[in-house]
Amino acid sequence: SASALGTSSASKSSLAIFNDTLGPMWVVIPVSEYVPVDPDVEEWAQQLAEDANAMTAGGVKVRYHTGEESRTAQISELGLRALVTLTGEGDDSVITIDPSVVETLEQVFEGMSAPGHPAVISADPDLPDGTQVVISGGEPGIECCHADTGQFILEGLVQDVEIIDIPSRVVRHPMGLQWAQSLGLSEVVGEFTTYFVAGQSRTINIARIAELTRGAIIAPGETFSVNDHVGKRTRVKGFVTAGAIEQGVLIEDVGGGVSQFATTLFNAVFFAGLDFVEYSSHSIYFERYPFGREATISFPFPDLAFTNNTPYGIMLWPTTTNNSITVRLYSTPWVVGEQTEQYTWKQGTSCTRVSTTRTRTWLADGHTEQDKVVARYRPEGLRCDGSPSVTTTTTIPVVPVPIPDSDDNDDGGG
Repeated sequence: SASALGTSSASKSSLAIFNDTLGPMWVVIPVSEYVPVDPDVEEWAQQLAEDANAMTAGGVKVRYHTGEESRTAQISELGLRALVTLTGEGDDSVITIDPSVVETLEQVFEGMSAPGHPAVISADPDLPDGTQVVISGGEPGIECCHADTGQFILEGLVQDVEIIDIPSRVVRHPMGLQWAQSLGLSEVVGEFTTYFVAGQSRTINIARIAELTRGAIIAPGETFSVNDHVGKRTRVKGFVTAGAIEQGVLIEDVGGGVSQFATTLFNAVFFAGLDFVEYSSHSIYFERYPFGREATISFPFPDLAFTNNTPYGIMLWPTTTNNSITVRLYSTPWVVGEQTEQYTWKQGTSCTRVSTTRTRTWLADGHTEQDKVVARYRPEGLRCDGSPSVTTTTTIPVVPVPIPDSDDNDDGGG
């Protein structure tokens, strides 16, 4: 074989190989003879070996710190020499530290890390510079150890540093600055406002559900469900008793009024051209909502859910005043929706069905598609066939939302 310190001169020899079937066979193979190389190269190799032994004598101390925590470890002489390698060829050879030292030190300093922070995204359509979405924070974290750790250790050995500091590896937070910037939250792509009477208990619930959903991010292809995101409306979560609908009549229930949030969100989604997955209109029509284009919610159903059918992220940003709620959807413009037709017809003796056509236009190529949202209304306390659902509890005049066909399972938060 060739030596690192010499060359080979081939000669021939023979070797017997035994075969179970044919018996012994003789094969001629080349054999190398050692020939010394240039004495200068041999001297260089010897010097490298002496330098490596000198540098690694007694091992070395290494230190890793995160800014808040610092820890020192000793690498033994034997362990350190196991990491020393020679790279290159001949008199171009140099001493290096095997990259596997990173894996070794990761175990030594396991648990020492400084976590990164998620980005904070906020919206304000009235900023003076025209910016509508503000991204802050999102700093990355650090872990041990940097890929160049071996080189740092080698330099420390050469300089005879008493304790060698190990560099960190930067680790991006999965919801850090880069993630936030990639969402494309540049401007309002869907917006709607509805109004209410100030001072009523239901306004507390409207403001609370707006607070719980503000800043929700819907990734491309992801479905957002109000009930999944908020959960059951309870006093512990900050909801109070207010007007709601149950079995076609007006009642009082914890969380009453949150359907005004649902209707406002429903319309923002409608005009943003997003795909509806689940919705249900009120069973009783309220004049504060667009006729045939509104939604109710209760828990666990009915729910309001929609899918982000764009290649950009969408941020939900509801805000309230003392007499209104506005829901804005922030993203990059991709598709827009508009109401282009609406018609009604009677169902049974008491109910009214409403079909509203939405025309969606895709901005990239201008092509359009149409879909429909439907609602069904009935007088309070009556089924579509005119029979009573339950005892009427109010005399407020109402006009005869979707869908399931049963008369009693489409009530909600008023």
